[in-house]
Amino acid sequence: MAHSWEHSLAEGNKAEAVVARTVTQYGFNVQSYGAIGGSNIPSTYTEDNTGKLIRATSPDLMMSKIGWPNVALEVKQKAIFGGHYWIDERRLNYTEHWSKLTNNPVYWVIQPKHDTANLICASTRKLKENIHSYNPHSTARDKSPEPTYLFKPEVFLSFEDLLSGNVKHEISYDMYVVGTDGEMHLL
Repeated sequence: MAHSWEHSLAEGNKAEAVVARTVTQYGFNVQSYGAIGGSNIPSTYTEDNTGKLIRATSPDLMMSKIGWPNVALEVKQKAIFGGHYWIDERRLNYTEHWSKLTNNPVYWVIQPKHDTANLICASTRKLKENIHSYNPHSTARDKSPEPTYLFKPEVFLSFEDLLSGNVKHEISYDMYVVGTDGEMHLL
């Protein structure tokens, strides 16, 4: 049974605090996004090439360190259901959109409910490329449709491996154009 929104928010805030504390222990700075523009949802605002204001939902945290690109973190505490982690389509799409809009990577950091001491992560890009299955019939707490993607636990790797520098990162520049529909399209 789904927890209330307030309970889930409290659990999510605790998970964010654990992630922020872990990030700083590895010498990174961490910033939490706050709401701007009268929205209660963290947002990034920018203009497209026509001057139209674009608002994009922001991930939870941003970590930075000299010599590293800024890396956004979408933090969740999740249980495995049916052998998979479930991430709703809407959230995965907004992290992908935000990443393209800001040219910053977004990593999903999961605090598994069965093993809260070990954080795991995967980039939005990796998740988009490793969808196990799709459930169009999932629902949100209010019973409204909330389609989800299912991921095998093996898609996620140790968050501490990312933080400890046991990674190779490459700079890539994807180019996008803003179409007549106002959306960004990969060239």
